[in-house]
Amino acid sequence: MFSPGDLNNVEGGLTKGGVQSHAELESECDACHVPFWRDEYMQDRCLACHTEVAEEREIESSMHGFFDRLYTCQECHIEHQGATAPLTDFKRVVFPHQNVGFFLTAHRELPPASQPECQSCHPQSVHEFDVNSCRECHEQNDASGTQKHIEIFHWDCLGCHDGSFRVSAGFDHQQVLFPLQGAHLNLPCETCHKIASDMDDLQATPHECIECHAEMDEHAGQMGENCGQCHSPLNWQTVSVDHDLTDYPLAGAHIGVQCVSCHIDKQWIGLDTACYTCHVTKDAHEGQNGVRCEICHQEAAWSEPIFDHADTALPLAGGHADITCESCHVEVEFAGISPTCAECHVDPEFHAGYFGTKCGNCHNADAWVPATHWRPHDDFPLNHGGGSPSCKTCHPNTLETYTCYGCHRHNPDRLFLEHKRLTKYLKPEGGQIQNFDACHRCHPTGRQCTGRVHCE
Repeated sequence: MFSPGDLNNVEGGLTKGGVQSHAELESECDACHVPFWRDEYMQDRCLACHTEVAEEREIESSMHGFFDRLYTCQECHIEHQGATAPLTDFKRVVFPHQNVGFFLTAHRELPPASQPECQSCHPQSVHEFDVNSCRECHEQNDASGTQKHIEIFHWDCLGCHDGSFRVSAGFDHQQVLFPLQGAHLNLPCETCHKIASDMDDLQATPHECIECHAEMDEHAGQMGENCGQCHSPLNWQTVSVDHDLTDYPLAGAHIGVQCVSCHIDKQWIGLDTACYTCHVTKDAHEGQNGVRCEICHQEAAWSEPIFDHADTALPLAGGHADITCESCHVEVEFAGISPTCAECHVDPEFHAGYFGTKCGNCHNADAWVPATHWRPHDDFPLNHGGGSPSCKTCHPNTLETYTCYGCHRHNPDRLFLEHKRLTKYLKPEGGQIQNFDACHRCHPTGRQCTGRVHCE
């Protein structure tokens, strides 16, 4: 008469506490209910029969382990609702489903009428999950999409999904290791995630360009596998190459040159970086100066050579410093030119071959004149009369003849009278000095005749 209703009469298949169902305890109220004067609780008597639940509650990560900290047995399991009424009613509690590794976030975003109940995913027992329940629900909403998903990713739903989001509506690929950009944005998932059946497979999907694009590599492997150094998924055709990372950084006029100007037939590696390799057809020197163009030319301005003539056999100085290259390198001939003066400076007739071809013995490049005589000059001093007279002062026509009249005034009458007066001292045997053009005979050192020994 005090019972609020019939007890559940569904047998569980196992004997617990000596009974198959609660209905067998119909007349034994104290099997579950505790008198108020006893120092125990109702759930203590529940666990005395359901020993497997008692053991599970000791495991914090288990379902009943979570409930042990939140609810008593009777808050989820109700009785006296009838012989066939369910013994579990989760609507009375909020189970922290995320604590067992699966969030109900996405499911709770559905309209109330479409939100699944516990038995929707756990039709046999809350301890068991039936993966077919996922398919049955999702096929009702999107049959073709669900079937395609099965073909690509198979049916290990929990391998990828944890219930925290719905991929079709909210998955943000930008938050993972490989954010999608450019042409990747519109690719179907299976293009990259081929036969991925769980989260490990998805996360193991290669994210290097070469893994997917090896067959489309127009460089034929020449540029290695780090495509991102030059290409971007935003626009694959717009290439940004940092040539400074190569063996040949670009500078000067090379910066604006088209890639195909050097990389003919799409040859990207193994190119000879020597200037001559590309510029041989434009060599104005016709190979005379070798192949090391960089010795004289620079990339910034090819037409402004930096050639240092000091490194050659003829360093330029004096009058040579300002002459044009063509003055010596006639017809653009640069190699094999002799550095001797006589090669460019023809021996004047005045020399009559007397000094040979070693012009530098008397002349220097700073100033061709005045020259310094280097050979013996008999007894006649070159500084006669003071100073450094020019050769032509004494040898106006040829080196084989000389005259003193370049410095001394030539007055025949006066010379005759002056030498006649001296005759009695110089030529006491008689006669007079008649040859006034052979001064050196009597004045071999340029001095006045002071004794007979000088006049014969």
